[in-house]
Amino acid sequence: SSSVTTFGENCFLLTKVLQTMTIPDSVTTILASAFSQSGLLQLKLPNKLTSIPKSSFANCHSLKSVVLPPSLKTIGFNAFYNCKNLDTITIPNGVTLISDNAFSAAKFSSLVIPDSVQTIRTFAFSSNTALTSVTIGSSVTMLEDSTFKRCSNIETLIIRTPLLGTRSNFTLKYFRSATARIREVVISGPAVKAIGNSALRGLSGAQNVTI
Repeated sequence: SSSVTTFGENCFLLTKVLQTMTIPDSVTTILASAFSQSGLLQLKLPNKLTSIPKSSFANCHSLKSVVLPPSLKTIGFNAFYNCKNLDTITIPNGVTLISDNAFSAAKFSSLVIPDSVQTIRTFAFSSNTALTSVTIGSSVTMLEDSTFKRCSNIETLIIRTPLLGTRSNFTLKYFRSATARIREVVISGPAVKAIGNSALRGLSGAQNVTI
């Protein structure tokens, strides 16, 4: 068993030949840019980790899958920015904050934002043209206009957030890049009490709306 608890800033920065890493469960802290621009292919983060700080895995262009632990609470600025081959991600229930650019320019096709998430910052999931299905959890009360900017191929949108009733022009505001592409909208859950002014405006291709 390992006694290592912390990976320091930049500790594996630019290690292009690094493809696999077993991070022991003794690790509770990973500091900024620890694995940025490394050659990692896949990753399982330790079970006691509560935060992924800024740029920890930014520009890991070969990274395809990440297993995030159930202990995780915050995903920091640029955490997985420009991991352009990241095609699998599951955000655990328990995460409350997803920061700016956290998963910008990834390529996963499906995204479920769990009900624990409250705040999603600017460009968090932007520039992902592979993304076709998005579920927004019931506790999201802070969502930026640019969160899904340039995500132009979203076809299915599942809305559980009360923002649908409190923000006018919901789809134009948050999903402008995909309004013509969205085919199915599902509005569900007890958090949605109202559908606001012009909430689903601009969904010119919508074929099925379920409330």
